[in-house]
Amino acid sequence: MISTTLLDTQDVAEQLLNPIVPSSRTPSEKNPIRVVELFAGIGAQHQALENLGIPHEIVAISEIDKSAIIGYNAIHGEAPNLGDIREIQHLPECDLITYSFPCQDLSVAGNKGGMEEGSNTRSSLLWEVGRLLKDMDERNVLPEVLVMENVDAILNKKNIDQFRKWIMTLNEMGYTSSYTVMNAKDYGIPQNRKRCFMVSTQTMGELEFPQGFPLELRLKDMLEDDVPESYYLSEERIAKFEEHRIRHQERGNGFGWHPVDVRERERGGSPIPSPPTGTDNQGTTSRYPKPSARVILALRFRET
Repeated sequence: MISTTLLDTQDVAEQLLNPIVPSSRTPSEKNPIRVVELFAGIGAQHQALENLGIPHEIVAISEIDKSAIIGYNAIHGEAPNLGDIREIQHLPECDLITYSFPCQDLSVAGNKGGMEEGSNTRSSLLWEVGRLLKDMDERNVLPEVLVMENVDAILNKKNIDQFRKWIMTLNEMGYTSSYTVMNAKDYGIPQNRKRCFMVSTQTMGELEFPQGFPLELRLKDMLEDDVPESYYLSEERIAKFEEHRIRHQERGNGFGWHPVDVRERERGGSPIPSPPTGTDNQGTTSRYPKPSARVILALRFRET
């Protein structure tokens, strides 16, 4: 099973990576693009390059999450993993670096700790990328292209100053940066998932981002018919979601959830109760039966 994170990021990345192949070289099997994936996760950008048929070589990744590493290796095969970005001294020479740094301190569903340099938040790990790029600059081996992906909250009032500081840091190393917010549903994936993408290049100037196109798929087209029972939510898991919802509600973050039976909703029925009225969809059902139909967990977020 491939996660929606891989699907939506991969599909949008495909729209970006095709026109920004480093201009200084024509990629071929004998001369592939050398790629470093920082905060690699399960390798969405790697998969985008594969789907586009662009010859490339993953010369290194940086990832510490054990489950993500297992997923990456299962999908792509093993790649040289440099481990914790804070402990990396030098990056290998490459043409393209991707860096989807942690979003937890930027997201409206997170603790909003921000990304300020030296703050020791997870999102401030962005500045470790800056440290490694400065080292590459000193060695005169800066990559031609950088691709960043993160939540669109990186552009909100709390984070925008640090984001602009980051752009200026890249500018001082010779990069021209272009950024925009792209929604997965505008690029072939039936999920309303906005992400900020930024491309920084040494030679290509400002980038014109690809336009979206009408969505032909629906969520039910992506779901499997026969799902192992182990993927259904247990009573214990339901209780943890409820505790999580309450914590976020008390913080004013707007996290909410309730289960939805897709097939029953399409037939006009609703065997699983809807959230209580008057709660701005922030309520939850107390029980989650195991239906024969496909079931999804519906998460709702709101700006506060």
